[in-house]
Amino acid sequence: MPLGLAALFEAVPIAFTAVRVIGAAYLIYLGVQAIRNRNSGPMDVAIGGAGMSGRRAYLSGLTTNLLNPKESPQ
Repeated sequence: MPLGLAALFEAVPIAFTAVRVIGAAYLIYLGVQAIRNRNSGPMDVAIGGAGMSGRRAYLSGLTTNLLNPKESPQ
């Protein structure tokens, strides 16, 4: 018996499609942000001392992980 999101995706197949579409939109957003900020590479951040806070990095990783389902419902 599946638990968590797998159970939701099995019960409501449209939810899987919605998560996939939202995940794709988020990846496009990340790509656009990377293109817009391409002049500030990793070395610029390290030298300047500016960067992403730990909380923001965690939330970004969590969002990416949650919006990237690994299995399709059967």
